[in-house]
Parts: sequence; structure tokens; C-alpha cells
Amino acid sequence: MTWTPFNELGIARGDMIANTSQACEAADRFAVDLIWLDTSPMLPERVYRARFAAATVNPLFLELSYTVEINTRTALRRSSKINCQIMGVDKSSGALELRQKQRILLLTELSGSDRTTIADLLERRLQALGKHTYLLDGANIRRGLDKKLGFTDPDRLENICRNAEVAKLKIDAGLVVIVSFSSPFRSEHIMARELVQPDQLIEVFIDAPLEASEHRDPKGLYAKARQGERLNCTGIGSPY
Repeated sequence: MTWTPFNELGIARGDMIANTSQACEAADRFAVDLIWLDTSPMLPERVYRARFAAATVNPLFLELSYTVEINTRTALRRSSKINCQIMGVDKSSGALELRQKQRILLLTELSGSDRTTIADLLERRLQALGKHTYLLDGANIRRGLDKKLGFTDPDRLENICRNAEVAKLKIDAGLVVIVSFSSPFRSEHIMARELVQPDQLIEVFIDAPLEASEHRDPKGLYAKARQGERLNCTGIGSPY
């Protein structure tokens, strides 16, 4: 067997050497060394925008394993090994049976904006029109599914990620899902939108100024934040 020296192959950065008799597998998860220059910390489970040469992608950082440089870059999971389980009932059959289009209506604004009241009235109106609905309210969810989560940025991200997946499951059943969450970060809106079809997520911004929401303050959250008793209050200690 004659080996051709590498310097005669014209190998450039980004090229891959592989056996031509075997198909190359593309990995969808990697361990990488990352130099973070932003003044804000990198948050796991957040979708970021990254540029590689001329390409722009939206990577999702799953976890921060080290805070020092590591020496390996290894594919953690092969995309070809993760197969979607095919079920006998098509996901669109639920909507056809209910005779309606699946939709997620995301109502978002600050606490005290009457977001929950509006969501409740909207669900009543839709049901009066014969629509099949499900309401996901941020406060109620925190009594169950998210009861162990706080209000730090990582906890808020986990909160939105979980409930975006729940909403997706509900529209798979053919329902109109009303989601009433503060949802303060734009990147999580992008993440939620990528989970469903382009026309299945409708964002509704309730335009209530901070001053009006703080004046209303039915739960006393802003008063506690101003007194230093509640950290990470959206609009005061945490950005919206």
C-alpha cells in the first residue's frame, strides 16, 4: 500500500479526511472551548447567535462543564442515533377532530399588567366560540411543575424552556394554548418559535408601562423589590 503524504493532499482548515466507503456522520452536540467576552454571564439553555466565518447559526448551550480551558473537542451525541418514534396517530388528527387550528397565544408583559386577567377573559371568549383551549399561567405553573425554580436568570430560562415544550405538546393535541408568562428574554421567544410551525405561535405584547404596573402591584412584588426584599424582580432587578 502506498501512502500519499499529507502535504500533497491540499488539506485546508475545515476539511475532513474520511474513508470514502463510509458515510460521514454529523454530530449535533459538541464539547467546545469557549472564550466568553461579554460582560453578562453565559446562561445554559439559552439560544445565542454565533458567527463562524461567513455562516451565522443559533447554538444552544446546554451546560457549562468547566470554567477553565479544556483540551478535548468530542462529539457528545450523534444525531443519527436519536430517532423520532413514529406513532400510529398523526399529530394533525387532533386539530381535525376538534375542527380548529392549533395555536399558541403568548401573552407577555410585566407583573401587574393585568396579563392574567386578559388571558382568563380571552380563554372564556374562545370557549364561548366553541374553541378547545388550555391556559398556562406563570403563577399557577410555579405551584407545580416549576415549584423548585426561583427567579434567577437560569431559573427563568428553565421555566420558559419547560413550558414551551408543554405548550408544544398541547398544540399537538389540537388545542389553542394561551400562555401567560412574563417571558422577559427575547432569546427564549426565538427558541419557542423554533419549536413549532411559523404560523402556530402568536406573540401578544401587553403594553403596560412599568409605572402603571408598579402602581397597581396586586401582589406587592414591586414594593418588596424596592425595599430589597425581593431580588431579580422583572423590570427592576431583572431586565425585560
